[in-house]
Amino acid sequence: MSQIGAAKACLDEYERLMARGSSFPPRIPRRESPEYQRWYGTIMSLSDSAEALLHTTIAEFARRSAAWAEGGPMFGPADDFRLRGQIVQAAKLAGKAIDLAFTTAGSSSAGLAGTKLEKYYRDAAMYRTHIGAQWDVMLGSQGRAALGLPTVM
Repeated sequence: MSQIGAAKACLDEYERLMARGSSFPPRIPRRESPEYQRWYGTIMSLSDSAEALLHTTIAEFARRSAAWAEGGPMFGPADDFRLRGQIVQAAKLAGKAIDLAFTTAGSSSAGLAGTKLEKYYRDAAMYRTHIGAQWDVMLGSQGRAALGLPTVM
């Protein structure tokens, strides 16, 4: 999923930027700053959690699909929506990591056109315009499917 790749790329770029000085007093290397350490750790945990959730969901999809193909319980729309809901949550976690990296890296590291963080942030913003990223619609359909009601998607 592109969101998770962008979050991981943001983490790599943020780590590279940790060699710079902090943006506020006392001016120390970012890697020594408690604020930057916390932001870096948060970006890392969000992107790692998103990746783990994606892999777990894919494995569960494969397991349920194989079981159904072998005559096991039906893998129906409600099941599919439930797994898609997990993918949505993975994308949301990745989006939080991207947003935090962009907003805390500093304007010269993130906001200027052509920087890596600016590109990752812009790419993530484009993803959010896709119908698959309209989480309220998808999650509403998940709820309707779980309740046995007609879905929108």
